[in-house]
Amino acid sequence: MHYVEERADEPCRYGLTTPTTSHNPIVVELEHWASLAKDMFNANSVSDAVGFLLRPPGWLPNGEGHTTQELQKRAVKSVEQAAHVGH
Repeated sequence: MHYVEERADEPCRYGLTTPTTSHNPIVVELEHWASLAKDMFNANSVSDAVGFLLRPPGWLPNGEGHTTQELQKRAVKSVEQAAHVGH
């Protein structure tokens, strides 16, 4: 992978597949833990519940989830495509 300079018009986002929308520090700290607990509780099997706990953020048992790594690859691809359009 090559270096891509940070864009001033686009804020950095790290590791979360759904961004935090609150400025309340308690909500910021607990909302993703609550979401994880909800996913585990609603899982169809014990192995799916363990998957939510041990797999990357965004993982879904049916394979339709988007992990942060997949989202980062997609972002790099779109930046590269935009660079090619500009030439």
